Amino acid sequence: MMMLPLSSHRHFSADVRLSLKTGGKSFELAGAGPDEVFPRDGFELAPCDAELVMHVDSQTFTWPVRIDHAVVPFDQVVKVRRIGEIRRSNPNESAGNENGLCNAQAR
Repeated sequence: MMMLPLSSHRHFSADVRLSLKTGGKSFELAGAGPDEVFPRDGFELAPCDAELVMHVDSQTFTWPVRIDHAVVPFDQVVKVRRIGEIRRSNPNESAGNENGLCNAQAR
């Protein structure tokens, strides 16, 4: 009988979701870098303060950011500037500021 070795490493995939929240709206992101985000779908946004939100499994991480230049629906890259410290939320807490930081329109 052939025995297969038991691996001491388990393979897991994290459930990761990124979004940009502002003006009471949430825009899905395809990715993010240190000073930029990549919208999944186009949106229009005036310069404003926003929150970059990353959900990793049951944890939520939020960065306050500033968008210095207007965003138009065909922008594939949006420059952001971090303006505060990262916050880590408990699974049962709301991650975003729903009070609205600026006017945003999905396109």
